[in-house]
Amino acid sequence: MVGNVEQKIIEKIMIQWKTIRKAFTDINMEKTGTISKKELKFFLDFWGMDVNEQEFEQCFNRFDVD
Repeated sequence: MVGNVEQKIIEKIMIQWKTIRKAFTDINMEKTGTISKKELKFFLDFWGMDVNEQEFEQCFNRFDVD
């Protein structure tokens, strides 16, 4: 299930932005240099992606490489 959520996130990013840099800049609305859980959750809600807390945490941790 989580792999499916991750794939949907990647698809949304590829559709909405031309570069990963632009996606990061837009998702990082608070301009802190990192994407917070709050910011990622905002975009998941904006995209209409209903994920439970466990799926969200697993996805966030998977994408949070630093």
